[in-house]
Amino acid sequence: MNNESIQQEQERMDYVISVITEEADRLKSEYSSKLEIQKQLLKQSSQIRINNSSNEAMWESSGELREFEQNLTIKSNELTQVQNRRTILEKMQEDPYFGRIDYHNVTDPEAEQIYVGIGSLFDNNDNLVVDWRAPISSLYYEGNVGDQVKLKIGDRFQAFEVDLKRQFRVKNGEIVGMIDTDNVMGDPYLMEVLEGGSSNQMGPVVATLQKEQNRIVRDTLPRNVLIQGVAGSGKTVVMMQKIAYLLYAFRAHLKADEILLFSPNRIFQAYISQVLPSLGEWDVEGNTFSQFIQHRVSNYDMIPSDIGESNKFNTVKGSSQYYEALERYSRLLKKKYLLFRDIKREDEVLISKEEIQQMFKRIDSKGSLAAKLDILRS
Repeated sequence: MNNESIQQEQERMDYVISVITEEADRLKSEYSSKLEIQKQLLKQSSQIRINNSSNEAMWESSGELREFEQNLTIKSNELTQVQNRRTILEKMQEDPYFGRIDYHNVTDPEAEQIYVGIGSLFDNNDNLVVDWRAPISSLYYEGNVGDQVKLKIGDRFQAFEVDLKRQFRVKNGEIVGMIDTDNVMGDPYLMEVLEGGSSNQMGPVVATLQKEQNRIVRDTLPRNVLIQGVAGSGKTVVMMQKIAYLLYAFRAHLKADEILLFSPNRIFQAYISQVLPSLGEWDVEGNTFSQFIQHRVSNYDMIPSDIGESNKFNTVKGSSQYYEALERYSRLLKKKYLLFRDIKREDEVLISKEEIQQMFKRIDSKGSLAAKLDILRS
């Protein structure tokens, strides 16, 4: 690789970083404006009352409240989207992309190229960086130079031929390594990543995704997936990549807060804590099972037990007396012992726990505790 090629790539990367910085600054201002709007809406929501003087008045005020809630939900989602985008851009400022693919459609000799990173970036309709989960990015993982690869773009399959595959190692926006390769597996960049010094966090897992792993990640037909392999074969990495891909491919139907990731222990949890951010996703909750239980049933301690004791526990838990005790406890929770927390945004209290408690007490519901909490959330 000659110095002129490296210089050209560095100039392009410098320009991409400048576009990232400009968008990040704009989103910072937009975030502040949207946050102020949300604060005002949340304060207004605590003052809304249902007029039950008549059925007509009640239905009318209920409709107004429902419209207000929908508007509040929209504003909240917009705020979350802006914040998530800012987080991705902050990470891309240090490492905008890791690969480049030059290719052409087999039915059209005109050459095209994409740069692949953890997020997408546009400037004046020019696609500067393509998200690694986009369909066209499969060329980076599926194709070697000279290969023809069929990809499903939209509703139909198209065949592309790979003309160039280039990989970058980037540190703080500077290209510290660059190589053209015809096979990700076995190339010097991947070997350096795999043979490098050990760390308590996973490395650039997207850049080294292999063809077979890529197919597992992008296969969405099976409802259940079992990833099996020997220790160190990349099972965990593929699982995390699949989570990130599903959040991208089904973003209209699947949200990060609808995914719960269980780890066998806290050491492993810390080990994978940086993987999803390196894949372009945040806010996926991770817990050990013990943490999950203790967080939700905080008044009880989990104790180890042998098989005999475990059977005794199961006998009690499966009894009608245990069910009735849970029923009594749930009814008691509706009246007292519920713990409320302040609703905060960046350390600023938007709605205090005292206000939430008062709202909860004002709810007249004879339904389940879950139903009453749903009313409170709405």
